[in-house]
Amino acid sequence: MLKKIKKTELKPGMFVEHFEGLWQDNPLAKRRFLLESNEQAEMLKNSNLEGVIINTALGSDVPPSARKNGGGEGRKASHGASHFQQRKIAAQKMLSQFESAVADLFWQVKLGEGLAVDVVSPVVAEISQAVEQDPIVFLSLVRLKLKDETTFMHSVGVSALMMQFARYMKSDADIVHTLGISGLLHDIGKMKLPDEILKKQSRLTEDEFALIRSHPVKGHKVLQQYPEIPEIALDICLHHHERVDGKGYPDALTGEQLSTYVRMSTICDVFEALTSIRPYKKAWTRAETLSWMLNRDGHFDRHLLHHFVASLEKAAYHPSQGQ
Repeated sequence: MLKKIKKTELKPGMFVEHFEGLWQDNPLAKRRFLLESNEQAEMLKNSNLEGVIINTALGSDVPPSARKNGGGEGRKASHGASHFQQRKIAAQKMLSQFESAVADLFWQVKLGEGLAVDVVSPVVAEISQAVEQDPIVFLSLVRLKLKDETTFMHSVGVSALMMQFARYMKSDADIVHTLGISGLLHDIGKMKLPDEILKKQSRLTEDEFALIRSHPVKGHKVLQQYPEIPEIALDICLHHHERVDGKGYPDALTGEQLSTYVRMSTICDVFEALTSIRPYKKAWTRAETLSWMLNRDGHFDRHLLHHFVASLEKAAYHPSQGQ
């Protein structure tokens, strides 16, 4: 039986047939799926949905909230929440370890001690494993960072998103790993900028903004010193702020001049930045961010952007088995 409910009534175990009010380009608007966790339900509750159509023959109905204590279904939801919380705690511990490792790497560059290249690959391998084992938990946690951790944890987040995206695009394991390295190192040039500018909460002056825009070139110079850094990582470090319409920086390249991997990195970089806490802004929701990105003409490769949206939905709605 089909039933229209409010988005606030969504619960794990419901089978979603259709959305009302979701942005037109979102692949979710054309999908039917079982709502499997409280995290998924909360994401939809915080979106711009107007209503939801559920199928009670294939999933749970709206629980009679005014009736006695919710019965077995309530207990099932509680158990699901508890299990999700355990996964979240485990992911948080890993995230703290990654933050520490990346901070050490970046501060070595900041202090002029060079980059410990031999440490980069193992860190990326651990991030890769964390994303593959439990993508919905880890990709939600990479957004929960403190203001003074922005540069370090933004890099972890972009690395995780790049690998999730590459797996969705059926890239081979070597490319997935290389894109993880690229995401981790793409902002290394910011370590060559003054802390007071990176953490400034008020509007940047023109001179300060010009200095911020120099970080891709500075980072590229740092990475060029190490022959073992992949060429893809060098390209992404230098060009992750380019746009397909040629209005990006530092070289104002157009879509035809940008590699597929650079265009993927631009999408991951912007998405991670907008969904994260920053010194000067609150984090946007996933729905707000994707809606904004899908309506930005000339900024992103549209074809890849649609694949990126689909890669996020695959992570959110198809967590790995046995969890």
